[in-house]
Amino acid sequence: MCAALRVLTVALLLVLTGSVADAKKIAVGHVVSEADVADEAGALTLLIHSALVGDDRSLVEMPADLTLSGAVAALTKVGADDGLFLDLGREGAKLRLTVVLVALEGPPVVFVARAGDGDIGTLARGAVEHVTTKLRLIKGKVPDVALGRLRPYATALRLRTSDPTAAARALADATPRTALAVDAVGTLLAGLPAAVTDDALSVIAARAIGDTKHLDTVGARADDIALAARALAALARTDLAAAKLQLAGKPKLTGLVTLVSAILAELAGDQKRLDQLIVSGLTSDQPRAILALASTISTLDKATHAALVAYAEKIVAEAPGVSSAIGLAAAEAGVDKSRALALVSVRELGDAALVRLDALIAAATDPTSLRIRAELALRRADGKEELAVGAYAAAAADAPLAHRYHGWLHAGKGRFADAAVAFASAKAKREQVRALVAANDLKTAVTLIDKPTSPEELALLARIDMLENRLAEAETRLALAERGAPISPLVQTVNIEMGLKQGNAAQVSMGRLLLGQADGPATQTAVISPPKGAKGTNKVVIDLGTASDDTRLVEPMLEALELDELAKKKIMIAELEWSPPATSFRETHSRVLRSAIEQLLLASPYDMQVVAAPKTFTGKTVPLDELRALGADADAVLVYRVEADGSNARITMLLHPTGSTEASQVTRKIAMPGLVTFNVFKLVALLGALLILILVGVLYFTRAMGRIEIQIARNADLDEALCVEITKREARPPIPDMLAFHVATKQAGAITRKRNATLISSGFAMRVPVGSWYVHLYGTYSPGGKLRLVPDICTQLVDVKRGALVEVAFDLVATDAEVTVQVIAEPRRGILVWSDIEPNKLATNDAGEVELKLPMGTRTISIDAHGARLDRELAVPTAKSFTVTINVARELRLMKDVVLDDDAATHNDLELVLAPSGPRTPLPFAAASDPTGGAKTQAASADTVAAAVPRRIRASTPVPGELLLERYRVTAELGRGAMGLVHRAWDVKLEREVAIKEMADELRTIPEALEMFQQEAKALAQLNHTNIVCMYDQITDVDKVYMIMEFVDGRSLESIVAERGMLPWIEAAAIIDQVCAGLAYAHARKVIHRDIKPANIFVAKDKTVKLGDFGLARVMREVTIRRTEIRGTPLYMAPEQVTGVDVDHRVDLYAIGCTMFELLCGRPPFIDGDILYAQVNTPPPAPSSLRADIPPQLDALVLSLIAKHPDDRPANAAVVRTTLRDLA
Repeated sequence: MCAALRVLTVALLLVLTGSVADAKKIAVGHVVSEADVADEAGALTLLIHSALVGDDRSLVEMPADLTLSGAVAALTKVGADDGLFLDLGREGAKLRLTVVLVALEGPPVVFVARAGDGDIGTLARGAVEHVTTKLRLIKGKVPDVALGRLRPYATALRLRTSDPTAAARALADATPRTALAVDAVGTLLAGLPAAVTDDALSVIAARAIGDTKHLDTVGARADDIALAARALAALARTDLAAAKLQLAGKPKLTGLVTLVSAILAELAGDQKRLDQLIVSGLTSDQPRAILALASTISTLDKATHAALVAYAEKIVAEAPGVSSAIGLAAAEAGVDKSRALALVSVRELGDAALVRLDALIAAATDPTSLRIRAELALRRADGKEELAVGAYAAAAADAPLAHRYHGWLHAGKGRFADAAVAFASAKAKREQVRALVAANDLKTAVTLIDKPTSPEELALLARIDMLENRLAEAETRLALAERGAPISPLVQTVNIEMGLKQGNAAQVSMGRLLLGQADGPATQTAVISPPKGAKGTNKVVIDLGTASDDTRLVEPMLEALELDELAKKKIMIAELEWSPPATSFRETHSRVLRSAIEQLLLASPYDMQVVAAPKTFTGKTVPLDELRALGADADAVLVYRVEADGSNARITMLLHPTGSTEASQVTRKIAMPGLVTFNVFKLVALLGALLILILVGVLYFTRAMGRIEIQIARNADLDEALCVEITKREARPPIPDMLAFHVATKQAGAITRKRNATLISSGFAMRVPVGSWYVHLYGTYSPGGKLRLVPDICTQLVDVKRGALVEVAFDLVATDAEVTVQVIAEPRRGILVWSDIEPNKLATNDAGEVELKLPMGTRTISIDAHGARLDRELAVPTAKSFTVTINVARELRLMKDVVLDDDAATHNDLELVLAPSGPRTPLPFAAASDPTGGAKTQAASADTVAAAVPRRIRASTPVPGELLLERYRVTAELGRGAMGLVHRAWDVKLEREVAIKEMADELRTIPEALEMFQQEAKALAQLNHTNIVCMYDQITDVDKVYMIMEFVDGRSLESIVAERGMLPWIEAAAIIDQVCAGLAYAHARKVIHRDIKPANIFVAKDKTVKLGDFGLARVMREVTIRRTEIRGTPLYMAPEQVTGVDVDHRVDLYAIGCTMFELLCGRPPFIDGDILYAQVNTPPPAPSSLRADIPPQLDALVLSLIAKHPDDRPANAAVVRTTLRDLA
């Protein structure tokens, strides 16, 4: 029902909006421009292309050298629906972006956006908003990237075809994060690295545009450039370990290797090395790439900033974007502020950087600051330009920039002659020529042109050719100019002049439209004459053809009808009524238009006497006799008609002067508030009809459906993940990895979709349409405790009838127990095992194991161990799975009065010896299986034949998928060592992940170790703290001891230090602060850890730090010390812990100090020689002797923590936390 409602809602929206935008194909041209704003044009191209990419449209590049007249043919050729022409130029101090949208049908649509100097973001947003609105597309997001960051890519875009090497060289100033933000970089510059012959430059270009494929290609070679390419490819894929591996051999520090090393140093927080690499990189073979990297880093020291400023001063004209970023950062760092700010150009920076720049020059009055303040005013176009530029010019009268900015302001106010003088003083020849042309001083302008190459220069020469009647030469030059800049205002101005000179009305009309001077299509004229054969029924037919897309209101229409010629005369206004079609949900309110027309005609310059017609015409024509009759009492008749065109109004006006044989007509589309609205009555009627349809549909669908109910018979307390799918397909859903499916399904929880559901139980029901359906029960379950897939027989074909309930039953009840028989005899493979139920003999595997399915009751197991034959009874009380172990040698001993010698017992072979103390009475097999057969000692119990009792004897390490302790599903092994094993498991009862520590057999067999382990577990059970790994339970299961712990999804601090080396001191302090929080909690409850080290500290993915391995670590340490042998390197052991004298909670503080020393310096305090002797007798080095950036207070804290005498250390962990927080 909900789906039906959604569909009908969408349908209603489609009806109301009239249409929905289909996926469009748009041909987008590059922004063409005047030569002095070429980089701004390239940057706009990248921004607009990136923002126009979307799911509801695709982009193709507009063919080059294309004029508007050839646009439709070009669009048809590339299969595009619409084409986009863009042109960038200057209007005084502002940038002007002209956008022309061309469709396969209809006139072009023109849009002009203006913004302050360098504000390309505003221009791009205006263009994208206009295009997406006009084409009814989803609005795209314009990347927020400054001109300075886009300038290298803009230069490369301009040179990619003519000079690929120069294009790649320009990309040395680029930063890859810009390419990540601007999608069009990778698209428009694709293939550039491969076109560059210089390998180093090709690697620079590939890094700049994110071309990892080319980096891989270069990296396949065997030289330093290939090494750097491999490292950069790894960094692009965020694989830091692979990038570090490339530099492991300490290659020669070429420019590219230095670049990679600097990136890695920044990521590792190694500030000292980063500064060294940046400074040395400025003298390498890739200084520009190093400078670009440095421009993105804010943590450099003052010496490095000074070196960067010195280098940027040499290239500021070539790389103003990077130089501006370098200058701003250096000024903020307080490095020669005046010299640094001299590098800054406001147009290169983004809005956030401008706020920072404002703060730097707030009260400054030096020429550099005044220049920046003037540029800020020009950028913001906030009305303060004149004042700011004047102040700058007063302080730096001879500065070319001051003259240039004055020229912009003069041009913006139409003072073109003054602008030309200012541009001449600034030596800005192109802008001087532009101003002279605008001032109509063409002869002077021509003298400044050496070799005409740009469209504006060609247009200027064409204009002079026209003035001197050299029309052929003018046409040739104008054609060249139009191919280079088809919508340039200067080119179109000359185009209009050429059209007027040649009488080409279409050329003039198009030019005026592009310049915003046209009021729509040329005014149409109709001759009023009776058709042949017609008598007395002459009509004026109002043309309702294509309307203009200009959105200005009705005043231009009155001007087009030349009503000023009827000023102060009497005019009658009549309406030709429009009747909306039945499918339209719009209605018009012509009184709104009539009121606007009357107000305009009553006011200047018309001052007319307006009279309303006594009647309203209907249909699409006006009878001629009625029109003449109306005109008898007036000087003219104005007939208007309003039609709904979407949300806009299409207005047609016809003017018939009294006594004239002609009528003028104009049609255009406008958007006037209140003129076109929704027809509320129709909407209400439609909604009512849709509601009725919905109700009828719901009733039909509900009655056309039935229900399937699933009944599942199964054992209680099963660990299961049962799912159902109802489908028309006979094939069952595949489960490639049983364990992964089980864990993922349990973690995701119960989910019900249209035709399937997870984690279902008996009685689950689902509604389905009538018909035949396959019901698949699939997933995992654990009959007898062992995880298995639901068998394939659990699929049924059912026939569902309308309104009926179909019950589908599945039987998963386990009637047989799955018994794993483990036979101990050598060789273990090939031992034959069978039962009285299944006489077929099964051979054991390499582990001596075989699986039998046995019904409940007392069964007989037979074994043929390479000639040694045994028949034994086995009680199977339930259908649960279990394992039995039969030691053939021990069984034969009990049966034949023989015992194993020590060696044989150790190696499980079949060598037998007579008992030295006389015959022994064998223990009957049946008696061994009787739980009431008398008291047994621990030793006797251990010697009893395990096969006699249906209980679990752990003979091997749990494997993934196995159910441990009838509750924990083992999913992976996390690690192993001298203390035992650690498993990752899923608690099937509480549905959570846990870590299970299994105590090593060698520790479990030491009574004192086992006792201490259990005592420690009791103490830990009282600890419940965020920064301590929580212990859930401690379980002894026959011959195994387990500790059930909280699972920490993260990494050990040991692995983090191994990967990253020295950590930033503030990060190290934050980690130790959390460790001390947990330690203070434990110490308050009289629990001492005794083995704190990075391997026992874990950092979760959410950055929570947890202290683990309390109990097991202590047991290992105490047992080994008591045995007078210290295993491993005691890198974190306090002196009193080594000597065994006066051990208290302060040994943990000593270990905290050693751990923090390693986080700060990348190594513990003592690493050479006799570590134990050093811990007791050797003074530790100060951390600051190994790392210079450590604060003195932190240095003193670490040294106090690793003091030899406990009294010289901080009193407790809380004191350490207070000191660390004061530091931070």
